[in-house]
Order: sequence, then structure tokens, then C-alpha cells
Amino acid sequence: MELNDSFCNDSLGEHKSQAADFFKAIFSQQADGFLEIRAFPSDKDKPIQKFFPIPSELDKASAFAIELKSQVFYGAALRARQEGKAEDVAVLVTLWVDGDAEKGALPWTVLTLTPIAVVDSGNPSAKNYHAYYELDAPLELKTEADRDKANIYLKALCTTLKGDSKSCDIARILRVPGTYNTKDPHHPGLCRIIELNSDAHYSLDEIRDAVALSLVIRHWERGQRQDLALSLAGYLAKCAIPESKVSELLEKLLDMTGDEEPRSRLGALEASYK
Repeated sequence: MELNDSFCNDSLGEHKSQAADFFKAIFSQQADGFLEIRAFPSDKDKPIQKFFPIPSELDKASAFAIELKSQVFYGAALRARQEGKAEDVAVLVTLWVDGDAEKGALPWTVLTLTPIAVVDSGNPSAKNYHAYYELDAPLELKTEADRDKANIYLKALCTTLKGDSKSCDIARILRVPGTYNTKDPHHPGLCRIIELNSDAHYSLDEIRDAVALSLVIRHWERGQRQDLALSLAGYLAKCAIPESKVSELLEKLLDMTGDEEPRSRLGALEASYK
């Protein structure tokens, strides 16, 4: 199917709604910056790049993206200025994972977190997704330490879901729902929303805990549980995580796995914090 035919056959209003609903969910918080829209037309040598002040021009950004039709991306983090490099990133409102099941990515459902949005990237395999986890407060990136912290969390989520490690940098651009993926020009695929969960927001601590739980549960087998409990508690103690927080996390882990020796595992926690 030709791309123009696809746009004629599908409802243009539905395309616009996909982009508008997605951006409204992702950028629902009061965070200031520039939203970058970038497209790679097949008939042009250079990408088309435009920046929209947020939140005032969110609708204009989604409309512009739909007008471009295909190979359209947005800056997942808001920019401080009208440039798209890592040093230009101003604030993160979400963390994301680019997962491809054909390359071993795990489904986003293995985490105890609910994504604010999950998007089908339009890949012909229909097995590539982008999962977005909304922060309960915008993460401002004013210093190099702030950027390093953001990258650590992005890489942790990516590792947990076995996503694309090339997509977990703060300057990443990702596809806009309602536009077409034309990597294979003979088989354009619609980038579309799989699910929206507007009430799903998490603190960085909650994301850290979910990642830790997911990674540990995979190896929580008889014969090595006590060593894992000691290692987890010891690591989090070194990270200066309060004992009460680690206790809550370990108790959740024991409950989820139906562990038969909870007292012994909690004893490992106490030993780590002496």
C-alpha cells in the first residue's frame, strides 16, 4: 500500500487524535521547555526540525507532526533551547524503554509499574514497543550530575526489560503516534498507541524499587535466596537507602515469591545495616 493511499483510507482525525492524546498524557505536568519535532523525509537531504514551546504550543506540535506523515520523531526530553543535543536537554517528565521482542526484549508487564503510555512503533514485525513511565515530578537537568543520574535510571529500565541500549540516552528521539514508520517503504506501518494510563505516575524511588524487584525475582531460586537477600541489602545500604525503605522492598519481594523463610531473609537486612 502506498503511504498517500493509507492516509486517504484511514481517518485523518484519528491520526491527529493519536498524536494529541499522546502528547497531552506525556506532557501533562507543568514543565517548561521546547518540544522538538524531527522528521526524515525520503526526498530531502536534511531532516526537518522544529521546536515548540511547552505547554503553550502542545497542540501545534502534534498537528505539525501529523502533517509530516512519516518518519516523524519527537524529543523525549524537553529542550532548554532550540537544539537537540544532550547538553540542550532541560527536563525529563518520563523515562522510557524501546523494546523489540524479536531481539529478546521482555514485555513491559514484567515490571510492577504501569506505563503512562505504550506505543507500537509501526515496525513491520509488530513486535517493537516504546513504554513510557511518567515521573511524579519533572526531573530538571541543570548539572552534569543531573544528566548522569537520568541516564542511570534510563539504563536501569532498559536493562530490566532488555531493551535497545542505544535508545536510553537523554537526547533520544522516538516516534510520534499517528505517523508512519517507513523503514520499509513498501510496507509502511502506523505508529499507534497501545495503551494510555493517565493516572500512572512514579517517584524515582518507586522506579528504582520496581527495577530491583524485577531483577532479583528472576534469580530468586532455592539454594541462593539468602545470598541474594544479603547482596541486595548490602548494595542498597551502600547506596545510603534508609533501612525502612529497604525493609519495605524486601517484604514485598518475599510476599511476591511466597518465600518460606522470611525471618532469615530479613535477618540479612538487619546484618547489613549494623
